[in-house]
Amino acid sequence: MNILIIGDSFATKYNGAYLGWAEMLEQKHTVTNLAQAGVSEYKILKQLQSITIKDFDCVIVSHTYFDLDYANYVYNLIHKEITSLLTDARVIDTDQLDLKKLFSTDRGEVQHLSEQANITFYNRLGKHIQ
Repeated sequence: MNILIIGDSFATKYNGAYLGWAEMLEQKHTVTNLAQAGVSEYKILKQLQSITIKDFDCVIVSHTYFDLDYANYVYNLIHKEITSLLTDARVIDTDQLDLKKLFSTDRGEVQHLSEQANITFYNRLGKHIQ
């Protein structure tokens, strides 16, 4: 069987005192192992996009565990880039109008808010749109 392995350190090859499961598979199958230690889900996606899936009989995916520090870091980088691209524009930032607070206290089915919360937020926006 021709097997593709993508993912994080749980699927990488190790030169340890014993064989890992990925090396054990190599003893009986043709294995292409693209897994890397320390990667994010994005990098796992890129691993997958780098090959032709139909060339393999089976794909084993070792998803990474969510890393909150990494997610916050990437979020802040992207947020900063958005802000830099808008330096010459008039911007109303929903964070400044407490949209997240409304979401946490008054959730609903339309734009994640209740009807009353949508009206409240609309009125807040109205004060900034003249």
